[in-house]
Amino acid sequence: MNEQEQIEMMRRCSSEIKQLRAQIDHLQPKADAYDNIAKLLGLLPVASRGYGEDLAWMLDKGIAEIEKAAAARKAREAREAAIREAVKPATTA
Repeated sequence: MNEQEQIEMMRRCSSEIKQLRAQIDHLQPKADAYDNIAKLLGLLPVASRGYGEDLAWMLDKGIAEIEKAAAARKAREAREAAIREAVKPATTA
């Protein structure tokens, strides 16, 4: 898998995570209402809500790192090509 394929896959994953978060945000009030009713009726134990790793942020960070490395490599290759061109002996016809 090349860098471009990695970036595209990471973008799709990040996009899907963000889309699912939007769905969760939309459904959260209903879930909260259900949880509150269940608590009142004594049906559910009270669960703590902790935070896990932000996978979408990690994917976006990985994309940025890969793109930055690729841009730096392309710039270095362009500089090296320019130096080779400048140092190349002139040919006479």
